[in-house]
Amino acid sequence: MKIKAVIFDMDGVLIDSEPYYMYEMMTFLENHGKPKSQKIVSEVIGSSHQRTWELMAGWLESDYTYDEMYDYYCRTTNVEEVDCTDILNPYAKFLIRYLKQQGIMVAIASSNHLDFIEKVCRENNIDHYFDAIVSGMMFKESKPHPEIYLHTLNCLSVNAKETLIIEDSNYGIAAAKNAGVKVVAKVDERFHFDQ
Repeated sequence: MKIKAVIFDMDGVLIDSEPYYMYEMMTFLENHGKPKSQKIVSEVIGSSHQRTWELMAGWLESDYTYDEMYDYYCRTTNVEEVDCTDILNPYAKFLIRYLKQQGIMVAIASSNHLDFIEKVCRENNIDHYFDAIVSGMMFKESKPHPEIYLHTLNCLSVNAKETLIIEDSNYGIAAAKNAGVKVVAKVDERFHFDQ
């Protein structure tokens, strides 16, 4: 069956943001006297907002809820504004443009916040290519639950057999498979993914 749509994860697929996130989180933990290795901290890659901050609270050995942990992190960390053009993966723009020229719909389905997804697209001048942009923050369940991908299929009016998903993390690959969609993993050996 002909592929009618390609759905991209964002972090790790369209942009190389994980090294930045890892550095910020590892610095935060070290500053609080709870240093963790990159292998341990990489457990957050591709996970939900809730899971990320639950893990961080555990590593900090605190009783914060995930919302409290996120709030504390934001209040106590001087996070440098990221220049999204610096972290666009090579050939991402070329691939998206090529797919559109072939008449294939493209979408983003990312666990990240919608405002950040839109910032990445706007700053890299790729926002006009996407037929749908979906944030995992819109759903009760996050990857590896398939809800984000099932919703994106619905937005595009395509079925699973007509679609290809490009992912990188364990959670994202599982979410694509759980949605019944063929998935291609962008190889990344830095973060101990089981791809």
